[in-house]
Amino acid sequence: MPPALPSAQKNRIQLHLHNRVDVATIAKLEGVGKSSIYRIIDNLLTYGTHTAPLTAKRRRPPAISPAAKDGLRTFIEDNPEAYQYEMQYDLFDRFGVVVSQATISKTIYASGISRKGDKGGRKGGRRDREGIVVEGS
Repeated sequence: MPPALPSAQKNRIQLHLHNRVDVATIAKLEGVGKSSIYRIIDNLLTYGTHTAPLTAKRRRPPAISPAAKDGLRTFIEDNPEAYQYEMQYDLFDRFGVVVSQATISKTIYASGISRKGDKGGRKGGRRDREGIVVEGS
């Protein structure tokens, strides 16, 4: 792919077009292909400038807005033992957002929100070989 034309050269081509110079003549004067001139003409007609605007990268919008994430965080802080379907109902009641339980789970994980006070581990101390809790160890 050849390099892009410099902006100064595009400005000169635009001036030639404004002075109604033939496309083949402009191509010879500037040392560019006719297709480049036609592209500049198309951009001038479409966008009003010799260069097309940059396109924004479009992606899927998030299912939960930042305000709804904050609401989910406060709901979990107030109700740490709540089930995910209760979180779904709360998000729908307060924000009108319909999301799946998987979305809630992923949002909780991505936000680093802790639902429970204790994150597992052994409870009740150490155990002996028979599985009986050994006190004081």
